[in-house]
Amino acid sequence: MKSRWILVLSMTLLWMSGVAQPLPAAPQDDAPATQTDSAEGDGDQKKFANRLYVEVGYGSNDADPLDTSVRTSSTQRSDNRFTLDGMDYSRAVIGWQFPGPKGGFRLVWQGYNENGYQFTGLGGESSLLVTPSGATFGNDECENSTFPPSSSVAGQSAVGLCPTLLWWVVNVVDGQLTTERTPPRWTSANDANGDGVVQQEEVVYSGADISFSANVAPDLLNRIQTVDALYGRTWGPRRIEGRWWGGLRYFAYEGTLLQGAWLRAPLSRGLGFTDGLGIRLMHPSQEATGIGPTGMMGFQVNFFDKRVQLFADGQFAFLLSEIETDTGEFFTITNGNNNDEIVTGRARLTADRSRTSWHTHIQAGARLNLKNGLSLEVAYFKTGFLDAVLTPTELRIPQSAQEIAQGTSGLFASQDLVLDGLRGGLAFQF
Repeated sequence: MKSRWILVLSMTLLWMSGVAQPLPAAPQDDAPATQTDSAEGDGDQKKFANRLYVEVGYGSNDADPLDTSVRTSSTQRSDNRFTLDGMDYSRAVIGWQFPGPKGGFRLVWQGYNENGYQFTGLGGESSLLVTPSGATFGNDECENSTFPPSSSVAGQSAVGLCPTLLWWVVNVVDGQLTTERTPPRWTSANDANGDGVVQQEEVVYSGADISFSANVAPDLLNRIQTVDALYGRTWGPRRIEGRWWGGLRYFAYEGTLLQGAWLRAPLSRGLGFTDGLGIRLMHPSQEATGIGPTGMMGFQVNFFDKRVQLFADGQFAFLLSEIETDTGEFFTITNGNNNDEIVTGRARLTADRSRTSWHTHIQAGARLNLKNGLSLEVAYFKTGFLDAVLTPTELRIPQSAQEIAQGTSGLFASQDLVLDGLRGGLAFQF
């Protein structure tokens, strides 16, 4: 009896000390759960980690023609068109994606480089060659005008006519300059109504009396650069996402344009136009810089689990700009003390403007996202650099030898640089 109670008490003490507790079941479900939790943790860490972004792009674009026309007087005008032809476009981006939904930062450099240019200058003057020299004018618009004096040449006279008539045509394409002078003429044979009065519709062109070609610089070194420091975020549902960027832009442009102009006063049988050889074309150099805020809004439409994306963006910038231009040195021509004497005067025009200006940019394209963070994209873009160019629009040159000491002055106006083209790009998100 006593030994039986000792046995019961011993078993009770063993049970309380845990020695006799049942062994727990093997933790078959705990290990996979631990592995799953670990995997999910690694995925979240990768999903929200800081990531480096790099991008490079290249393309080509054309520029809208610039109107570099200039008027010398009410009777002399040059209608000019200058076009930057086939410019190269380059783009480089480096950025950083912040953890989670905190957006990202990008530094964007864009460059536009001239590959060539085209120029056309049409020199018009209110004069023509008339035979016989005693003919009069019957243009109602000019009956109260004071015409320049006639000058006889081989039985002909160069007399003033109120409408400007074309004398000179200057073209530059691919570094090749071609020039022609075709004088407008009127003879008694052209007097359709026999009244001995010159009518504008009776003026004829019988062929060029001056024609030549020459090699000129094929590149005027026009360069445009922008640098944008941007912060942005995306939002929206999975199918269509919106995005915005905001920051600061720096802008720089330098280069040279071409202008044709009349540099002779008074009128003298179509002489004194910048033909590109006897009298060189004007080369107003350009330099512009600016800095200011910029912003961009856009959206993208996702397909095939974001493997393919269609996107469109619009960007603006508001800059405080400095614009400078310098025509370089040129010469004006006028009569001396008598009409047989020619006197030249040295001239140079410069101007600068401090002003605000706008930049605009739109683009639309498609993006293909490959594996491992690599993506390819192609886009059409159109960019406007408003008020980026400054050119003279009117020249005031000496009308006589006595006025040479007063020098030459001019009026200037700004113009827009508008570019459009296609670009491709390669990006990698680490």
